[in-house]
Amino acid sequence: MVEALFQTLPNKSTAVLKQEFYGPHFALFASDLLNTQKHDNKGISIPDLSHHLKQSPDKKEMTLTYVRNILNKGMEKSLFGYNYFQELFAEYIANASTKNIRDIAPSVADHSVHLLSSKAGTRVVAACSSYGTAKDRKRIMKSLKGFSKSGLMHRDAYLAILRLVQVTDDTVSTHKNIFQELLTSAPNANNEGEDEDEASDAPAILELALDERACKLFLMLLITDEVAWKKLFDPLELSVMEDTNPTVAIVEGDETTEVPTSKKDPETRREELMQHLQKPLIELCTNFTKELLFSMSGSALVREIYHSFHPQSLVDSVVNFCESELDRSKQKDAEGDGGDDKDGSTPCVFEDRVGHLAIKNLILCDVEDEDDSSPNFASSLFHKLNDRLVEVAESNRGAFVLSALAKVPLIRDDVVKSLKS
Repeated sequence: MVEALFQTLPNKSTAVLKQEFYGPHFALFASDLLNTQKHDNKGISIPDLSHHLKQSPDKKEMTLTYVRNILNKGMEKSLFGYNYFQELFAEYIANASTKNIRDIAPSVADHSVHLLSSKAGTRVVAACSSYGTAKDRKRIMKSLKGFSKSGLMHRDAYLAILRLVQVTDDTVSTHKNIFQELLTSAPNANNEGEDEDEASDAPAILELALDERACKLFLMLLITDEVAWKKLFDPLELSVMEDTNPTVAIVEGDETTEVPTSKKDPETRREELMQHLQKPLIELCTNFTKELLFSMSGSALVREIYHSFHPQSLVDSVVNFCESELDRSKQKDAEGDGGDDKDGSTPCVFEDRVGHLAIKNLILCDVEDEDDSSPNFASSLFHKLNDRLVEVAESNRGAFVLSALAKVPLIRDDVVKSLKS
């Protein structure tokens, strides 16, 4: 009944009821309080738990104790799937001490999968992962077993899984409970218009790599530059992910000590996790180059795989694909199709909105790389297409690719000489 009220009625109608969750000292005069609230263009401003604690800091401990008792009753009745309960839980987590979050984490761990249905519930699971014990994290993983792939593609749940992977020291458990499902589960369904045999050969992680949310798991582990890493996430995600070394305040007598919840160095943890993903991701980028280069998230993954490992197989695959794309474009022009793509096919990678940026960004990876021993994509692409650079420059987007090619110190003089001729 309470869930139906909050889901059906407008916020203004349920505002008084919401104050009941914060304690009788706020609910008693709730109607008068709401009547005096300032109105703005979006309607009435509903006071939440943070508002009350800010207005009455002397009542913080009493109020949080009251809310905690409400939550305890809700957990006993297994209300984890209700939105109003998840929102109240998230408000408590946002205002409680890290010690209180750690204390409540064991009660949440086994029910994590039910909380991930909303943004509020996701923040609860993410906080319990951050400040809970190693045992709590392991229980959260077991709760999510079988839902890791679908959770990573969910509009909210993915964030809790990212945080769980980010702070868990036991990388063997992470691989066993999360990564193995991502690497072995079959695709949900064949894409529309796709050949059944071709779809059946696609690995499970291809679908994740093409999903803008799920792909952030791989990018989070691949990107080591702090500035680039922060650009990967939006402000909401950063509010959950930015603290890579969470600590819990432990009070002993008159002293308060900040104790790290994770003992392993973040870089060490990242390297251990990548040992499980490196080979599958390189094979993915090599075997499904076309699909990835025409996708925003997929092309970002290809770039980071190349930047991190410089696999020769990936370089050869992308270079050969670029050559085949020029051949396809030339054949279409010869047949008189032009650039209309009436047959439903994608434009040439050098003319595609996403594809040309993917190639350009791969080239720019080599701008500051002076190591001649590792495979150089820009150099390989230039030597493969040396006589066909004019074909690349026939489109505006293709010209941007050539502009990037001319910035690579190793081949700059050769590119300019070839273009001048």
